[in-house]
Amino acid sequence: MTEDRYSALAREVLSIAKGRVLVRLRFFDRALYELRPREMTPAQRQKAELLLGQPLQLPATEGQYLLYDAKSLLLRYREDQLWPMRAWLHMMIHCLFRHMFVSTLVERPLWNLACDMAVEAMLQSLQLEELAPAPLPEMSGVKVFTAEKIYAWLLANPQDELRLAEWQARFSLDDHSLWYQRLDYGKTLSEEEGEPPEEEPVQLLQKAGGDHSDANTIDTDELEATGY
Repeated sequence: MTEDRYSALAREVLSIAKGRVLVRLRFFDRALYELRPREMTPAQRQKAELLLGQPLQLPATEGQYLLYDAKSLLLRYREDQLWPMRAWLHMMIHCLFRHMFVSTLVERPLWNLACDMAVEAMLQSLQLEELAPAPLPEMSGVKVFTAEKIYAWLLANPQDELRLAEWQARFSLDDHSLWYQRLDYGKTLSEEEGEPPEEEPVQLLQKAGGDHSDANTIDTDELEATGY
């Protein structure tokens, strides 16, 4: 299979995922269309990793694009056809609540975990049983599970490394390292590549359009034949 075919299949998978979300959650239509999918080429990924000084795991978002690797996306789709829908919703909720716009003083590992927990709490409130949101641990005193309140609880209630690793494995889905690129280097990935900054960090209220149809699936025979 050619690289172009991988890319085309990945775009189709993401289109299906977006359609599934829109059918169930039509009030998220503008937010979904504002988070634009973008396949990262190896050269773009290498450049981002050089700037970050660490590997970049995909998918990821910096608030403007849903960044993905086509082959990895197809592999996850083959394992779980609802995974792309979960990934899109997960990163869209990060953007809705502006989780990537943080202070330089934040403890990044705890903030990352708090944001992922807040996303799962939101998914539970949306009653999307098919996505099986991970249940949150008991947090005494926390009544509204926002990232800020969860982060404050984590700071006030230090956990051992084993427990934190367990929670990170349970709740993490995307790489958050691009969130801190503006803090560390003064520019986001998009701005580094010469794209103008948006008037608002995440444009979720602009007019958006597109096809709201809900396709069910794509034929996975070709994925089977090629190992994806």
